[in-house]
Amino acid sequence: MRKRLKVFQSFVDSLFPSEIELLNSNHQFKDPEIISLISDLRRKEKNKEPSEFNTSLDPRKYSKVISKSKSLLDKFDVDKYFDWINRMHSCIITDHISPEDERLILKEIEGFSISGFHSLSFYDMIQSYENHLLMRDRKKDLKDVEVFLENYSEPIEIEKKRADRLKQITKMISNNSIGLQMSDLDWLRKLLKDDQASQKNRYYAWLAFNMHFINNKSGNELLKPLTYVESLIESGKFYSRRILSNFYANKLLIFRYLNRWEEACEAGGLSLKYETIDHLYYINNYCSTLIHLDQHERAAELLRSNEMHFNNTRNIAQKVIYLAHLIRCELQTQVRPSTVRMCRELTENLRIKVFEYQWHYFFRFYLLFLYKSEQSGAVIRLNKRLQLESRETAEKYLPYIASIVQTTLFLTLGISQELYNRRRDEWEQKSEDLNFRNHLLEIGVASF
Repeated sequence: MRKRLKVFQSFVDSLFPSEIELLNSNHQFKDPEIISLISDLRRKEKNKEPSEFNTSLDPRKYSKVISKSKSLLDKFDVDKYFDWINRMHSCIITDHISPEDERLILKEIEGFSISGFHSLSFYDMIQSYENHLLMRDRKKDLKDVEVFLENYSEPIEIEKKRADRLKQITKMISNNSIGLQMSDLDWLRKLLKDDQASQKNRYYAWLAFNMHFINNKSGNELLKPLTYVESLIESGKFYSRRILSNFYANKLLIFRYLNRWEEACEAGGLSLKYETIDHLYYINNYCSTLIHLDQHERAAELLRSNEMHFNNTRNIAQKVIYLAHLIRCELQTQVRPSTVRMCRELTENLRIKVFEYQWHYFFRFYLLFLYKSEQSGAVIRLNKRLQLESRETAEKYLPYIASIVQTTLFLTLGISQELYNRRRDEWEQKSEDLNFRNHLLEIGVASF
């Protein structure tokens, strides 16, 4: 029994809150004990209670819940459905389609909805199937397929045009919203609410909407759409574990801009339940939230345990942020030699390309480590080679780097007391920024 409960506990721990809601609303169990078990799961998740399960319950019922729940989630999973479409499409094109596969395809045609998440992909597959039937002169099935393609030709074109406009709006948003009109944002809102549109276009409309208002630091605009999308996921729309990770990653961003940091932290933890290609990005966002909450050790442990993702990614921007987070957190405890080596290798490999990313955040903490470990020569050489101080001034950052470099030069007799005092006065005038004030205290520039 203990082993069965351990397996069930592991299954429960793997679930997103939205999955628990989805199971609670859609299960088809008749057994009162199982129904009570699922209701308890929902209640405990809502109230953040520890999971404690009835040891007197027949262990086979726990196994049944796991099996049936996985099957139910699979039926809603839009990614699994997309995998099936691709597999069928490949079989059609390569002439490996089986009679049973064809029966399934024809059955899917009968239940097709333009609002399906992958309705465009399904339609493309049926166009290939039409050619497959035509070449084999299979008139009966061909007629059904042709009727389907004709009936949905216009709705599919509408969805394609929506996808094209969505792409253009997203490009404008990613380009600092240049050319974006209020009518474009209204169109995104309308598309999100349109239950006749494809779920994929609706979800992407929500992402574009988020991007705009997060970039413009207007988080209050995002709460109602967030709640609406969450309710759709819990009802079975937009559901896959990949999408749920993305949803909670966006939820983190929204709550962070609203200064609701504890809720942002919870969402960030949930975004890591399922690994996607964006896992390092989600880790970095979650760790920035932990750092804000002064949970440096917890963030450092998470970063170190996910070093594999740092090594494997081709996303240089996330590599830079990852290392900046890591050395920042380890400065609160102990910086590992391997972290220093990774920072050094990054600067050597990227050279001036590092300035295409969040370079100031990275060098602010890398130089701080070099300074605190009394590596004066390394601070001076790195600044001279990459012109860090002058870049900082040109890009109008607060003088984190300048304060480290100039203090290092003063301590090594590289500048006079008079010049250093003048610069120190300039820095102290900018100490109304709390983070910069703490930085000056940390490097011993001021006592305030």
